[in-house]
Amino acid sequence: MAAPLSRRALLLATAVTAGTPGLSYAAGGGRPTGASAASGRPQAPASLPAPAAWSVRPFALEDVTLGRGVFADKRRLMLDHARGYDVNRLLQVFRANAGLSTLGAVAPGGWEGLDGEANGNLRGHYTGHFLTMLSQAYRSTGEQVFAERIGTMVGALSEVREALRRDPAVLSVAGRFGTAAENPRGSYQYVDLPAGVLGGAAAITLAVWVKPAHDGAWARVLDCGDDTTRYLYLAARNADGVPRFAVTTGGPGGEQGLDGTAPLPLNEWSHLAVTLADGTGTLYVDGTAVARNTGMTLTPAALGALADHWLGRSHYPADPVFAGAFEEFNVWSRALTAAEIGALRDSRAADTPAGRGDLASYAFDETSGGTFADASGRELTATLRRTWGGPSHPGFLAAYPETQFIRLESMTGSDYTQVWAPYYTAHKILQGLLDAHLATGDDRALDLASGMGDWMHSRLSKLPAATLQRMWGIFSSGEFGGIVEAVCELHTRTGRPEHLALARLFDLDRLIDACAADTDVLDGLHANQHIPIFTGLARLHDETGEERYLTAARNFWRMVVPHRMYAIGGTSTGEFWKARGVIAGTIGATTAETCCAYNMLKLSRTLFFHEQDPAYMDYYERALYNQVLGSKRDLPDAEKPLVTYFVGLTPGHVRTTRPSRGRRAARARAWRVPRSTRTRCTSPRPTAAPCTSISTARPRSPGPSGVSPSPRARTSRASRAAPSPSAAAAPPSRCGCASRRGRPPGSASP
Repeated sequence: MAAPLSRRALLLATAVTAGTPGLSYAAGGGRPTGASAASGRPQAPASLPAPAAWSVRPFALEDVTLGRGVFADKRRLMLDHARGYDVNRLLQVFRANAGLSTLGAVAPGGWEGLDGEANGNLRGHYTGHFLTMLSQAYRSTGEQVFAERIGTMVGALSEVREALRRDPAVLSVAGRFGTAAENPRGSYQYVDLPAGVLGGAAAITLAVWVKPAHDGAWARVLDCGDDTTRYLYLAARNADGVPRFAVTTGGPGGEQGLDGTAPLPLNEWSHLAVTLADGTGTLYVDGTAVARNTGMTLTPAALGALADHWLGRSHYPADPVFAGAFEEFNVWSRALTAAEIGALRDSRAADTPAGRGDLASYAFDETSGGTFADASGRELTATLRRTWGGPSHPGFLAAYPETQFIRLESMTGSDYTQVWAPYYTAHKILQGLLDAHLATGDDRALDLASGMGDWMHSRLSKLPAATLQRMWGIFSSGEFGGIVEAVCELHTRTGRPEHLALARLFDLDRLIDACAADTDVLDGLHANQHIPIFTGLARLHDETGEERYLTAARNFWRMVVPHRMYAIGGTSTGEFWKARGVIAGTIGATTAETCCAYNMLKLSRTLFFHEQDPAYMDYYERALYNQVLGSKRDLPDAEKPLVTYFVGLTPGHVRTTRPSRGRRAARARAWRVPRSTRTRCTSPRPTAAPCTSISTARPRSPGPSGVSPSPRARTSRASRAAPSPSAAAAPPSRCGCASRRGRPPGSASP
């Protein structure tokens, strides 16, 4: 009589909980057939060949059905978010960066926004997460709404990339009298005026209509100067929030200035004018004099020839670019009277006694192109430009300028206020596009992804090896997430050698070599910066056959499990690892970052494909049920994913998804959980797909008919078919958190 199956044997035999399958792998090419087609679910555009090193492979999402139970309940909540969240909010930061209309959408908050801790340095990462969620949702449910949303996002990102390839073009909006030129916040665009715009005049009047869209201090309406020593500027807001005009030849300490008395209203038109003559300067707001200084001896004539003349940009790099709209900018070579200034409030300059400016006159009534005509008769055509110039490669796609990538190359230490993990964000976008292509067959998505790969290879392949090693070793700024895995996937689809070469450019040799030698160097490292590296290394082994990659990944896994693993399967405290084997001494309110648990599941899944060691599935079951499943709050919310960042393990700790201050903290809202269930789980992410031997047929797996979190169900859970990754719950991200580095979109600022 056969010996009874042990729990370990059941785990091994059923190959349960094999991780989030972003890919469909098959022993050969072709499209899924049979159950997928019969169920009406979408067919993947192509099943990718399983790597030769894999002895098991995952089922496609289309081939797994999730029955009733806690996984289905959690998935339903995440699908509500996938259906309900306005994708134009996600696209807002991309469109703004490209100088396109944002369609009135409000950018997501938190680390996706321009304000707060991230300074806009993580914009775009949640868009990639969301594309992955939509793609997995579509593949597992077949609901057309998800395909339509994918199409909207891919189409918009294609338009964004095309706009970035061109010189910026005017965004025409309704003005005070006709049309006006708008600079969306986050566009980094300004108007470059010709050198003669001030005319070296001994007396001058400046007048302009502005509609500020943001209250950032020191955003310039006008800045003419050489540097931060010799200049003349008009700011919509100074440090006190009121308009300021100043002129100096000796830097900020030598400014002769005029300050307003009240802030300009946001999203409303205001008229600003400055007269300067005979030692007296006057500032007007909406036709009324609000400041006068009789000690202003400096004029454009005293400044002499200046290098730059800008509308919307400051010579101080830290100052924001003006966000809002311009109309009717005029410059006269005399001081207009108070009556003439007052008349400008109600009519175009050409229709007032002052007439158009004789030095410069821009109506900003253009509706296309990137130049603005001068009506003064001097033909001083102005040009719309980007502060950062433009992309270094036509494949560039991001929600912020390329400057973060450029700065990283010269950094020697971490400063996430200046550079925060640009390749991490690039990974999220790249993976989202690959998932969108797999789900819908939209060739635009693959073209965008391939272009990103080409751009990154063009940028990184030119750098010395020592520079790359320094970059990837920098905390936070050099973090690149799971980009190696994504680039390997890209190479599988394109077959282009540049893409495989790109994947190897992310090698952090000292970490790889140490782990390959089974030398534990994890003490003090940021956990989630490094876990995805090893999933990428395992995939690099599949693509290259280099054994040190897989050896390093296996050894690394055993440095975490069990030596830095909590009982729930989570790892890290305050996002970092401590010394090996010191578990009790690290327990606190910020233990077990959910991103770490998610990425450890992915690594376990990938290693299981190579060798069916039950230890991988033991760990997977532990972390899946005891952390990941419990990270989703049991409330529907289209605006917020409502998932945890950390699971604090101190006695009596309450899990939270509430926005909180400080870098890398839990975000969203809080709820109280009965003490007896605080570490039990339900997942907002896809968690697992069953595996089957590559040499066997691929039957359709019905998935679990129900999953109970009861402790008494522990052994029976192990013997059931694993929940489908997206079936278990379509995730908002590949990283595992709704917003890897920020509060969920739509949540209030802390």
